[in-house]
Amino acid sequence: MICERESEAVAARLKGEWPAELKAHVAQCLHCQDALLVAALLTETAEKERVEVPAAGLVWFKSQLRLKREAVERAERPLVWGQRAAAVIAGAGVVWAASWAMDTSASLAVALIGSCIVLGLTAGGLLLAARERE
Repeated sequence: MICERESEAVAARLKGEWPAELKAHVAQCLHCQDALLVAALLTETAEKERVEVPAAGLVWFKSQLRLKREAVERAERPLVWGQRAAAVIAGAGVVWAASWAMDTSASLAVALIGSCIVLGLTAGGLLLAARERE
């Protein structure tokens, strides 16, 4: 059986206004005491779990930044693949040129290998710089 004054007792607790008659009733009624206990626990839980909602402008600004960043990443994807393909082709060219130069003359081979090393270091630096931007 539920007490008819249960909701009145809970409302009085929330308002902080306790008429003497209601206090006397709650002291005797187990249903009202249980209802007040549940109301107290729910109120305490609600106060503990209040969530700070960030300002709408900040959320919008961050979402716009994220959209721009994702668009840049999508636009740069073909460039990155192109750089990687160019590095592979350059490496194959270096191997071919070195083998050809070895057959032709030793001084040409040394000059070609030196220039390939310089080109390789330059390409490697460019690839590292591109990765750091990501």
